[in-house]
Amino acid sequence: MAKLSVKRQPVISFLLLVVLLVATFAYAMFQGGFVSWFLFYSFLPFGLYGIVIAFYPMKSWQVERVMTRTQYEAKESVYYKVHIKRNSFFPLYNLSVEDICKEADLSLRKVVYPLWKKDIVIEFEIPSLERGEYNLTGISIEMSDLLGIVHRQQVFVTRNQLIMYPHLIQVKPTSSQWSEGEKHFYKRSIAENTMLATGVREYEQGDRLSTIDWKATARKGTLISKEFEKMSDLEEVLIFDGVDPTDFEERTGFMASMILSYLNQHKPASFIHGGSSSRLKELHGGAQHERGWLAYFARVQPIRNGKLTIPKGLSHAVTVISSSMTSELIQEVQAKVSPQTKVTLFIIQSKQDGRGYVNIPRWDVHFIQFPNPRSVREVKKQ
Repeated sequence: MAKLSVKRQPVISFLLLVVLLVATFAYAMFQGGFVSWFLFYSFLPFGLYGIVIAFYPMKSWQVERVMTRTQYEAKESVYYKVHIKRNSFFPLYNLSVEDICKEADLSLRKVVYPLWKKDIVIEFEIPSLERGEYNLTGISIEMSDLLGIVHRQQVFVTRNQLIMYPHLIQVKPTSSQWSEGEKHFYKRSIAENTMLATGVREYEQGDRLSTIDWKATARKGTLISKEFEKMSDLEEVLIFDGVDPTDFEERTGFMASMILSYLNQHKPASFIHGGSSSRLKELHGGAQHERGWLAYFARVQPIRNGKLTIPKGLSHAVTVISSSMTSELIQEVQAKVSPQTKVTLFIIQSKQDGRGYVNIPRWDVHFIQFPNPRSVREVKKQ
């Protein structure tokens, strides 16, 4: 195990102790008497102990962080232990042990009094840790003498990664709440429009005439065809507003919960991270993919100066997850989604106030106070 020593020379402390010992001895020699010699002999063990501490070897210590779990849900408390093993029974008055984590502004410091113990176990608790990835890079150990004159410090490099997933709730896929008539209508709509344009490329032999982009052809002077992404097996498109910083944590937890519900029920769908990319990411089932999506939403952060964009021509059922009904969001969805497409909008808020509500025909709008799933209130359904 690699160790990184923090350079902290004990020379000054050592010289100070030597000066104090010489001074008390000289005082006793010249002054004489019971009081002066009592002062010298009283200070002698403290001074000698400090000198030993100044040169006590710490590099040979074995320090290990023991974590039974490295994956938690946001706001959960994290428990783990730090094991310290040293080679001698030399008594140590106290140790200040600090776990180093740059991502979290936390005080992960414990003070223990090991005395003659060779094996030291320290329990740490991190209460209510926020969503994200945390890298525990090292453990700093500091010890001092009884008078607090000598201080020694050593940093032991031991790396662990802690992942805090979003807070999850039970959410049903949007399509599971449709009526039979709605399901029949949108399945027929999908069958009629199974392709989605995602880009352009040069014309290749065999391309249909209907796939030629005539504007790009006229601009470049050569035949240009549109690239398409097959959509026949994608019944729904989930769009996550990754730009709006309002109630972002609550929105992230709801989005992750919804994606897991689609994966568990093997519902065909795709995902768009609005503001980051307009490309469709197809959802695949399986425990490995679930962990991948949870890790994705553990790392995601609001996109500064971003803009929510979605691809044109979405004819499938669209579910948008946001925290406010802004005019930009409404205009983007109306401009890019086919008029006959069923749109479901979830407004995720930390407090249920219905801010920014606009009545839009053919849209299902739900205001949800997260993380309380019982507070789902359907505001408008037409």
